[in-house]
Amino acid sequence: SNMMQEHWTNYIITTPRPVFFSAHQTGEIKQTGENIVADIDNIISQIDHSKLAAIITDNASSMKKA
Repeated sequence: SNMMQEHWTNYIITTPRPVFFSAHQTGEIKQTGENIVADIDNIISQIDHSKLAAIITDNASSMKKA
């Protein structure tokens, strides 16, 4: 969350340099493993997924479930 306690998810793509791809304010949507997977699937559908090698997250329990 940011200083205003708003929840955001940021997506960075490395090709080979890090490039900011998008940021999503989750608002009232709970950051559950299921919701995170849906968001990640949406991002993957926007890029050439055949070149995807890894997904890296923080160590929050909901990220580990995703």
